[in-house]
Amino acid sequence: MRRWAGCGLVALCLCSQAVACKFVARPPAELLRAADAVFVGKVQEAVDGRSGHIPTGWAVFEVLETRKGTVKRGERIKVVTHNSSCGLSFGAGQVWTIYAAGNPLRADAPSGSFLVEQGAEVPSGR
Repeated sequence: MRRWAGCGLVALCLCSQAVACKFVARPPAELLRAADAVFVGKVQEAVDGRSGHIPTGWAVFEVLETRKGTVKRGERIKVVTHNSSCGLSFGAGQVWTIYAAGNPLRADAPSGSFLVEQGAEVPSGR
């Protein structure tokens, strides 16, 4: 009986290993076409989508610059991310370039979204 319990424990440990986010990187033009909204924004508040305790995470961004879509500079936009290894880990004060799609807007690592710089001020080109 102990032998079977030990085998079960080993199998459980092997099956529960963390899996890194895997995706094929796409060219910027393709990421832009796939997104409904692309903007640079500063995180005002956030809940971590990779915490494992909630089904999704989210962040409210102040839009600093719009590159695609109907979001406007100065607007506050909520973006949802997945609770998985492909989810994004947003933190207050961070500046991100967000490629988002859907309603509500969703972004994750495969979407092309990326952290610009912690606490960075992004000058407006407009």
